[in-house]
Amino acid sequence: MKIVDALNNDLDLLAKMNHELIQDEGHKNNMGIDQLKTRMENWIKHE
Repeated sequence: MKIVDALNNDLDLLAKMNHELIQDEGHKNNMGIDQLKTRMENWIKHE
């Protein structure tokens, strides 16, 4: 397995996967895909 840094062009897929994980786990987080994408974008920018 090779670990690579996430890039902005990965955000759509990552946000969708994160949203599915939140739903599958029954988590109370009610953020939508666009909100998750924005949060990840900010995280990548400041990392």
